[in-house]
Amino acid sequence: VWYQRAYIAKSETSQIYGRRGIAATLTVLLLDGSWRREVAQEFYAREDEDQTGLDFPHDFEFDYGGSVASRSVTVDGLVPADLKLTIFGPASSPRITVTQGDFINVYSADVEVPGGSRLIIDGSSFPKTIKLVGMYGETEDRFADGMRGEGAGSGSYCFEQLRPGTSSVSWDGSFGFTMTHYLEEGEPPWSS
Repeated sequence: VWYQRAYIAKSETSQIYGRRGIAATLTVLLLDGSWRREVAQEFYAREDEDQTGLDFPHDFEFDYGGSVASRSVTVDGLVPADLKLTIFGPASSPRITVTQGDFINVYSADVEVPGGSRLIIDGSSFPKTIKLVGMYGETEDRFADGMRGEGAGSGSYCFEQLRPGTSSVSWDGSFGFTMTHYLEEGEPPWSS
């Protein structure tokens, strides 16, 4: 479904049908300058694997971890798409990595997401927001806890737009999340 915010500037009634209704001509002003459509994709927690990794009797310079979950997301069109991530708890400082060619971006926030709660990192809204929504709908502003690196294009910007084409998505598999990106068109696709 394509949509756009609008303002009804004028209404002229031409016919009244008793209490049943009216015929009217509306003058509508479009506010966004572009039409948008949401595309949502679910990524599920992988409970069938051991998430603890390997534990050796001596230390290495790096940790050997378990396998990571991996899938892909495709952005149709020619322009980057705004992204909203909804991460479902329990999750501890969730990290999601999106890779396309040489470009890698890590979406993360230093937040404990309890079971039954969700963390929403919304780069599609103005202003951008990070909210922790509790089990009973209570909302907590966690904007300060989002990882921003050095801004867009830095590789660790939690509000980075998705690039057009297919990107691989990976995370540790310990939590589920929804990726919602927004396609934009200058005119409705059905008008041509």
